[in-house]
Amino acid sequence: MAVFDLDVGSGNLQQCADSVMRIYGEYYWSLGEFESIAFHLTNGFLMEYSKWRGGNRLEVSGNTVRWVKRAGYDDTYEGFRKYIEQVYVYAGTLSLYNESHAIALEDIQAGDMFIRGGSSGHVVLVLDIAEDASGKKCFLLGQGYMPAEDFHVLKNPLHPDDPWYYSSEIKYPLRTPEYSFGDGSIRSWNGLNTSDYK
Repeated sequence: MAVFDLDVGSGNLQQCADSVMRIYGEYYWSLGEFESIAFHLTNGFLMEYSKWRGGNRLEVSGNTVRWVKRAGYDDTYEGFRKYIEQVYVYAGTLSLYNESHAIALEDIQAGDMFIRGGSSGHVVLVLDIAEDASGKKCFLLGQGYMPAEDFHVLKNPLHPDDPWYYSSEIKYPLRTPEYSFGDGSIRSWNGLNTSDYK
């Protein structure tokens, strides 16, 4: 179908949730909204890019995480990439699920996701939405997967030559080429609204 111009980075780190967090981070980076780049780790620790940029690095002992000043100020793109790769190590579908909230199908927007958090969880991102004159919606979905692979637009198994997922077709479990999502899996990321972390 299509592939995002988004490299997978080094190692086998950028998998499904990592790809989505990378896209959120890259979006805010492109706007210069660096203070908006922050992700909760699986244990609930908020890993803010602003602290990383200021030279702080993670110190991890078991399930305890804290910031320790170990480097100088670094606002380069390479520094951002090092930050996001550390996010990949300690965050995943569970933390991404916990920093999002459920929404109704009729409220879905680009940037929302279908997600199941936790072990054997998965996430796909809503990439684009179209709406006809009568208000019926369809949307494109994209994903990374494991092992790490290029983020790409998904086919719709109901009609492989047409990648759009039509709201009138949405039944649960929602089938995508490699995963099925249950009712209640449509969620919107909270971003920096840290009070909403579960």
